Amino acid sequence: MTDLPGSSKIVIIGGGIIGCSTAYHLAKMGEGEVLLALAVGVSLLWGRAVGTGPQTRAPVIVRQLAILSIFAAVIVSVGLAARTDRVLFESDEGVLVDLDVRRAGSAKEARSGYLQEASVATPEEALQYSPLGLVYFLTVPLPWQLGSIRQNLIIPENLFWLALYPLMVVGGGRALRSNRAGVVFLLLMTGGMCIVYTLLVANVGTAYRMRSQVWLLWAPFAAWGWEVWRARQRPARPRRAARAGARPTRMGSR
Repeated sequence: MTDLPGSSKIVIIGGGIIGCSTAYHLAKMGEGEVLLALAVGVSLLWGRAVGTGPQTRAPVIVRQLAILSIFAAVIVSVGLAARTDRVLFESDEGVLVDLDVRRAGSAKEARSGYLQEASVATPEEALQYSPLGLVYFLTVPLPWQLGSIRQNLIIPENLFWLALYPLMVVGGGRALRSNRAGVVFLLLMTGGMCIVYTLLVANVGTAYRMRSQVWLLWAPFAAWGWEVWRARQRPARPRRAARAGARPTRMGSR
């Protein structure tokens, strides 16, 4: 095993789907050093106790808070927070500057590029860009965004997925009540993916391919939302049938 370097431009903490995906894409881009991810600290707050009573929940929360405190203390003690701030914002080769260069290239390398004049090189610009960029990332291509043959062919499928968004919201709400810990973890993971791809991608084709990864993880919410909608419709049908059967029959005129 090789020795770990004393310093690094980017550090990935966590080897889950997000960590591995980030490392893979950075490797493809030629980056040998990584981005600091503190989501593992947040995820420590959501654990599942063996029992369901308050006696079992309290020790789990205390233990997780203790782990999170130790994690934060280690981060501060090694000066990683200040180093990360310098890497992200204070350098001409910071992560946001690099993201802005790649996003601009993504917008201009294809005919389907969007928001070509936008910039995400500073925290303020990234925050200003994110809402509109996220809308584009989650919706394009729309029916009026005609382009190449391949882009036009995916518009019907894209409309189908857009129609599922309300069901995903309904199903996500029901899932939160059923398994809050698992759903919160999934939403944090997919939310992080959306933020990264929003700042990195700026053309229809790449946005569609990257968004498919998120859709795959949100699809169960749509299925659950569909079941909720069907369950709400079932009681209405017998009532309509009963009202129709209770109507008096008109007698014909003599």
